Amino acid sequence: MASTRDAGQPSDDRELIRAYLAGLESDELARRLLAIADRDTALRVGLATEARAASGALDLGALKKELTAWLRVSSRHLNWHGSREYAGEVDSALDVLDGLLAAGHAEQVVVLAEYVIKRLDTALSRIDDSGGYLGLPVARVADIHRRACLTSHPDPPNLAARLLQIALKSDWEWFLDAPEAYADALGEDGLATYREQLDGAWEKLAPLSADPGRRHFEREPDRFRITHLKESLARSAGSIDELVTVMARDLSSAYQFDRIATELEAAGREREALTWLERGLAAFGPNYDGRLRDHLINSYLRDGQVDDAVALAERAFDSSATAALYTVLRRTSLAAGTWDTRRPQALARLRDRPGGHYPQSANEAVTVQLEEGDLEGAWADALARGCPDSLWRKLADAARDTRPDDAVAVYRRLVEERLRSTHHYREAVELLKVWRETLARFDREGELASDLRRIRDENRRRPRLIELLDKAGLGPA
Repeated sequence: MASTRDAGQPSDDRELIRAYLAGLESDELARRLLAIADRDTALRVGLATEARAASGALDLGALKKELTAWLRVSSRHLNWHGSREYAGEVDSALDVLDGLLAAGHAEQVVVLAEYVIKRLDTALSRIDDSGGYLGLPVARVADIHRRACLTSHPDPPNLAARLLQIALKSDWEWFLDAPEAYADALGEDGLATYREQLDGAWEKLAPLSADPGRRHFEREPDRFRITHLKESLARSAGSIDELVTVMARDLSSAYQFDRIATELEAAGREREALTWLERGLAAFGPNYDGRLRDHLINSYLRDGQVDDAVALAERAFDSSATAALYTVLRRTSLAAGTWDTRRPQALARLRDRPGGHYPQSANEAVTVQLEEGDLEGAWADALARGCPDSLWRKLADAARDTRPDDAVAVYRRLVEERLRSTHHYREAVELLKVWRETLARFDREGELASDLRRIRDENRRRPRLIELLDKAGLGPA
């Protein structure tokens, strides 16, 4: 029998239950909670742990052993499907730590959280977590640890040493933002210890200079971790100069110049940022990394250096004539008021590109003219040089109101091609629907009838296609 309760009832039930439980005797409440705990391991361990802590009888060694058993990786956890189950078990274990923290035992929680982190560090190396299920519990234990430290105020130099050791020795990204996230817990003494110990590892990293010809980059996890920690240390100190010095230790990628410029701009030092962008461009050229080039163009436009922006866009386009760089050139030239004179030459460059199965020049030229709303130019290039069906479909869709006969001709051809394979019935039917809608705009829907009869007759032995046509209302006249 269907329930008459609406979707809002669960919240009403919760309040009803709370009021009912408030009226029960404490002994009855305890009995009921114990009965639930007998069936729920996480609740039982959590309550037992809090009870022992409250009585001063908490045995951290025994609890660590229980957590070890709880977090042990079994064969059922190793694949991506099993990682979801394991993530749930970790979350249950963390409920125990959260309960202890809420009960006022932050000092013990710091110890237990670091123990759990070490166990997870081992487990993560054995589990296929391609589904990303462990991301949330990993973030949760780190958050529990941080909150416990902020509450318990552990010895700052000792905490700094532990945080740094875990960050540097783990293959996983634990505490990479510790100087910022733990700044209040570390204080000046802790941060000084952190800096002193980190600098020993930092000095061992050789500076990396720009090398545009390099195609292979060594995997250097230590460099990544140490550099990230040094950046976090600089941010915690609020020193943009220190941050730039740290980042400039590795100039092996064009993006690094872009990152430095971004940090300087955020600090209100736009002219210095511009200098770094120009240094990156000089080292890597305009098309090595589009982020650097576009950042520099935007900076030129921001500062009123329109001619410099256009010159850079032209240099990039001349080096590699693509639809994307055509768009960049158009944007800068419009700002300079010179696009009308530059556009014909830019389109000619696109058309002169070498081709492949379909001439690439047509693809690029058709694409940019469609984006500009120049349907006539795009159509002419497509007819003269050919282009793939995906572009023909875009052309037809754009031409439905102004060139319906041309659009219909494209739809007819695309439908015939889709019907050559049994795998494209749905696409063929969708095209037929667009074809019909195009004709309907001009009260010419009846013109489709003969094509529909022919298609149904030629494909009468394809019941699946006939069924789809019927469902779409593309039946016989």
